[in-house]
Order: sequence, then structure tokens, then C-alpha cells
Amino acid sequence: IICLNPEEEKRDREMREQLVLDLESKLNVSPSALIGNSGYKKYLTLKKGSIILDKKKVEDDSRFDGKFILTTNTELDAGEIATTYKNLLQVEQAFRGLKDILATRPIYHQTAENTKGHVFCSYLALMLVIELRRRLKEKGDIPSWPEIIRDLRALQAIKLELDGKAFLLRTDFEGVAHRCFMAAGVKPPPVITQM
Repeated sequence: IICLNPEEEKRDREMREQLVLDLESKLNVSPSALIGNSGYKKYLTLKKGSIILDKKKVEDDSRFDGKFILTTNTELDAGEIATTYKNLLQVEQAFRGLKDILATRPIYHQTAENTKGHVFCSYLALMLVIELRRRLKEKGDIPSWPEIIRDLRALQAIKLELDGKAFLLRTDFEGVAHRCFMAAGVKPPPVITQM
């Protein structure tokens, strides 16, 4: 099954266009140094002792932008197969990212119960991450997890005392922080709260 991902198609095109721009400028400086670079080499041709940019190779490569092939032995229709593979890919990416995003490893617990509890909490956190990103995507937002964390970490509560009364002052929302609260169905904290 041949599939097309429009987002990847755009990303592939932009990356190739940038690579070609870089390649054109580097061809003028040191063309022989580019031969060993696999990213550049596929667009180069040796012609009459000179290394040149092969526009045909660039054009041929563009035919594959955003396209990928799925191979299966199931009897499902193409749409179901693509959806199933996409879900599988998301699960695989989630587990790969588990150790980075949620710091699952290393685990220095003394008992099996503590280790199980740690892994369970990490898995639960992963499910919350996936659900938050799903809800954001439903609203047209597709931020990366590092963007979400950065913007939520920027949200601070500052203790303030005025005329003998204590207050908490919330900093402004940055980036996707407010949209994360809304997607999660959580009322954003007020700008100022008397303690």
C-alpha cells in the first residue's frame, strides 16, 4: 500500500530545498569535500572533471516526498491498514520516548513492588501525555512534548505581600500553556489569588 503524509511531504520538500541551497553555496567553495557527504552526494554528478548539481536527481527525489509503503498479509482495506500501522507507530514511539520523557530508567528501587510502582506511574504519565496531545491535536494544535513542557514550566506562581496580605501572582501564559489547560479541561489558575 502506497501512502502519502502531506505534513511529511511538506517537510521533505523544505529540507531538500534547504539542502540544495546549502549545496549550491558549498559547490562554489570546495566541491571535492562534498563527495563524501551522503546527504549531498545523491544530488551530485561528475561531468567533464567537474562536480555539478544534477537538477534531474533533485527532481526525481521529489517524487518520494511524504510517501511510504506499508506491506501486510492481512485482509483489511487500505484505510484500516494505514490507521493500524499509524497506531502501532505511535505506541512504538511512545515506548521509545518513555525513558526520555518520563525518566523511567535507571530504577534504583530495593524491592520489586517499588519497581512495579515506578513503572506503573511512568506508564500512567505516558498515557496522560498521549491523551493531552490527542486533545490538543483535535483542537488543531500539534506541539511537541518538549514545547509543552517548556511552556508549562514557564508558568510560575510568585508570592507577594501587600499591606500585610499574602498573594500569589501568576505569570503570563507562554506558547501552548493556556491551550494545554483548556484541552485537559482544567480551569487555568487566576492571575492573582489571595492566600
